[in-house]
Amino acid sequence: MLTLSSPHLLRGLVLLTALAVSPIFSACNKPRKVLLNKRQLKKIDSAVTDSAPKTQKAVNVQFDDRVRLVGVTLNKKKVKPGGAFTIKYVWEVTGAVNTTDWKIFVHVDGNGKRFGADHHGVGGLFPMRKWPKGKFVTYEQSVKIPKDAKAANAGIWIGVFDELAHKAGRKERMQVTNDRKKLKLRMDGDGRIEIANIEIIGKKGASANVSAPQYAISRSAKPIVIDGVLDEPAWKSARNTRAFMSGQGRPLPGRNATLAKMTWDADYFYAGFIAKDPDIFSEFKGRDSTLWKQDCIEIYLDPGVTHTDYVELQISPTGEIFDAHFDSRRKPEWKKAASRLTLSGMKTGLTLQGSANNSKDGVSDRQWTLEVAIPWTDLPSVTGPPKDGEAWGVNFYRVDVRSGGKGKIHGHWSPAGNDFHNTNRFATVRFSNKTGRVGTLPRGPHGKRLPGKASGGKTNSKTPVVPPVPAAPLLRRGVAPTGQPGRVRAPVKVIPSRVMPKLAPTKTKIQ
Repeated sequence: MLTLSSPHLLRGLVLLTALAVSPIFSACNKPRKVLLNKRQLKKIDSAVTDSAPKTQKAVNVQFDDRVRLVGVTLNKKKVKPGGAFTIKYVWEVTGAVNTTDWKIFVHVDGNGKRFGADHHGVGGLFPMRKWPKGKFVTYEQSVKIPKDAKAANAGIWIGVFDELAHKAGRKERMQVTNDRKKLKLRMDGDGRIEIANIEIIGKKGASANVSAPQYAISRSAKPIVIDGVLDEPAWKSARNTRAFMSGQGRPLPGRNATLAKMTWDADYFYAGFIAKDPDIFSEFKGRDSTLWKQDCIEIYLDPGVTHTDYVELQISPTGEIFDAHFDSRRKPEWKKAASRLTLSGMKTGLTLQGSANNSKDGVSDRQWTLEVAIPWTDLPSVTGPPKDGEAWGVNFYRVDVRSGGKGKIHGHWSPAGNDFHNTNRFATVRFSNKTGRVGTLPRGPHGKRLPGKASGGKTNSKTPVVPPVPAAPLLRRGVAPTGQPGRVRAPVKVIPSRVMPKLAPTKTKIQ
């Protein structure tokens, strides 16, 4: 039986008194009283402890000098659209939180879409402004997935904001004070922390739980000749990326198979691509045209994995170029972003086995090969080659459209859903001063190794394997029939290596 001397009852009475006069602001900012019943008071009382309960995942993120998110626990790893999952939070109150109406925001980002789960603690019963200093607060939150959600490996992002300031049109948030170099979790330019991931299962059990790749990029001992032929020793020793796949992590048809390689030296970042293509098509002309509407390769570079300062580059099979510099995700809008950057020292080289924009010439298009050299000093915020071990965020995409603009296939190195600008899904590329082969074999869809000597040379029949794409030099061995009456395989066409004319610097400082 509870008596007036019971510590639980006394704590409950204190909370009841505080909450009874606690203002809940309406549109006219008039306070109203909220009375809690015994069951609710008991729930709040059990949420406050002197020590931290165990969690599934340690987070240890400090927000200002006020609260620390100790850890979280998810009750499931997969959820269907229309379903729900539960997050258990453990917070430590390290400072004063009664200065304003702090509220916790939760963003679930996946497949280019976001839905929110903003909340106060303990099911809305225990706002942060009432949390006692020096204590731990533990509670669970149920997060529902919209019925129209598509398959995605969704990131769960969290932060703390001032709700009163938000209602007044101001953006005021607690700042993460951890040493960013030691922080093991992702943080974006808005100060959001990615605390976990949840896999949203799409139609027919389709899964997008494909891990973001890790790629070790070795240094080239000699400069690369940019001619669209990947035949230098550095290219031969560089590892292929895993085969490009759909934004949801599904294998592409063999006729659209795409692979990439990377290397670097003191002056340039190099990327090479081999794209199978039975219909090479791109009619756009001129700098910064909308190349993404037809065949092109897209390169995204995020130096230092900042998520706030990245470059987008597109190159068509006819050698046209689009380049842009963004301060944050899709900001500024693309026309302004394109006007801010011209990679004036960039070199491109192309070879086509076929002919662009000519499906009636009696020859079969087979594939095109692209070679790119980007000077370090052309990139905003980059002053020279990366240090040994430095990490960048990188992603590659391939757009394939049939003649006349019919059909469209998007290939992703690291599946990013429907948003190429999803920097949270970029691959991590780590630079090495070593020459020759470094790192491990690329992984196929769902983290499985592609067949190869390093993985025992055995083929897993359950692993989707994209048909191999031969290296570009092998395609120079003459002309062979295709087996289709009246059509022959096209010889390799070399588009001369291209260097953009020197223009006035247009690089922009980091905002």
